[in-house]
Formats: sequence, structure tokens, C-alpha cells
Amino acid sequence: MGMVLFQTLCSFGSIWAVFFFATSLGGRTAGVFASFLLAASYDIVRFNFFILTDSLYISFAIFTVAIFFKAYTRSARWYLLGIPCLVVTVLLRPNGWIFLPAFVVFGTLNWRLAWKFKSLIIAGFLTLALAVVFLSPISDAIQKEKPIKKLIVGEVVWGYDKWRVAMPEFSHDISATAGWTNALSYIVDHPLACVKLALIRVAAAFAHVRPFYSNFHNLLALLFLLPFYSLAIRGWYLTRKEPLALLMASVILGHVLTIALTFADWDGRFLLYFFPFIIVFAGRGFEELLLKINMHDFEKKNAA
Repeated sequence: MGMVLFQTLCSFGSIWAVFFFATSLGGRTAGVFASFLLAASYDIVRFNFFILTDSLYISFAIFTVAIFFKAYTRSARWYLLGIPCLVVTVLLRPNGWIFLPAFVVFGTLNWRLAWKFKSLIIAGFLTLALAVVFLSPISDAIQKEKPIKKLIVGEVVWGYDKWRVAMPEFSHDISATAGWTNALSYIVDHPLACVKLALIRVAAAFAHVRPFYSNFHNLLALLFLLPFYSLAIRGWYLTRKEPLALLMASVILGHVLTIALTFADWDGRFLLYFFPFIIVFAGRGFEELLLKINMHDFEKKNAA
């Protein structure tokens, strides 16, 4: 009961943070719209009542972005809170790894340094990160997920065989002994097939529909998500040069890349990990749409 209460309190805090994000990028209308959508998101809220890491990961992902943005815009002292929050986020879910490169790249790009120094810092960090991935125990943890097997069988949704995509044959044994690094050579040999699989995985995640859900459920999901994504794309375009928008976009991109390289989850929860940031962009898009509607009505009244 105590954990459920803690998760619920964190969820309330994340709603406030989303309001802060949206008002920073737009105005109060964007903030109210975004915070309402997050509070009304059943798929996210329901995880508050399960003793799983998903609810806390969603909340701490939002907290971490908020604190690091505060550190960037206000005072470096916010990093004293941001770094422990980042560590918690990274440890809560395997997906949390994306925050490390996202924040390093964001921080480097916003330093007042020459581009050649920025490029060297980013390249050096990415090289170090790649080297760490090949070291144990990280390499062993990746191997346990059997990524090479999921790649060559065309896994789209985890554990659901009927949505698998036909892939070219693999020249090596695909037993448990096949190392995950063999996936690199497979991708080089069959780039188009691998890109197609990655795009289908991402599409399955964003569509948030599954063949084992009811037709009514899938229809409602699409009727909501299609206009919602349109608002989010517009909101991103309007704010694309803002530092906060760049930070959130990098977090979204990191999660999308993870799905493309692995699989979409059975119940769609991988989308939920970055959905609040999409909600923020949708809030900004909705604000502009509402402004255009009001301006149209105002012009009609003046013309009458």
C-alpha cells in the first residue's frame, strides 16, 4: 500500500512537471491541456496500482528532464538533485540508458564552445559508451535478451509470433550460444530487411493497437492517436529550436531507437515511457489550433 501511495504521489508530481514543460514552450492553455491529458491517460495511471518499475520510471523520467532543464536555465546547483535522480531513472528500467547520451549531447551542444570541441566531446563520449557496451556484465545482460534471435525471426511485438516479419536466412547457428554481436554482421549483410523490421516495430509501438485487443479498443486508440500525433508534430515544429524541446525530443528519439533495435512490447508500455513528452508537444499544437479557431470566429463576427 505504501508503494502504491508513493507511486501515486510521484505521478501527481509528474503531472505538475508536464504543466511546467507545456507552459514553458507555449502558454497556460498548452499546460492545462497537456496536464489534463496525462492525468486522464488510463494506460499510464493504471501502473500506479501495480508494484512494478513502470510507474516510477515514467515519473522519474519526467523529473530528471525537469531538473536538468532547471540546471541549464537557472543554476548548476540543480545538478546536485539531478544526478541522483538520473541514477535512479537509469537503474529503474533498462530503457533508462538513453538518458545518459541524451543529456551529454544536450549539455555539450548548449555549451559556449566551438563546434570542433563539441564534436570531439560527443564523439569521445559515444566511443566510450560503445566500448562499455561490449564489456561484461553489460554485454552479458544484452545477451540474455537474445537480440540476435529476435532479429532473424523478425520479432515485432514481444512474444507474439503472428506479427513476425519474414527475414533473410542467417548463416550461423541461432542457438543460445550465438553472440549478440553477430547481429552487427547480419545487419551489414541485410540492411534493407533490418531497416524495414525496425520501422515496423516503431509503427507497432506508436499505433498502440494489437490484434489480440478488441476491434472497438483498437478503433478508439486510432481515433485518438491520429489527431493527437498531428498536434504533437505541429507542437514540435513550433518549438523545435527551444532547448527544452530539443531535450525532450532527444529522450523520445532514444526510446524510439531502443524499440527499433529490440521490439515493441506486448501491452504497449514502451510507448508510455516517453508518451508524456509527446503530450507536451501536443499541448503546444492544441494551443495554436485553439488560437486559430478563435481568430477565425473573431474575423467572422467582424465581417458580419
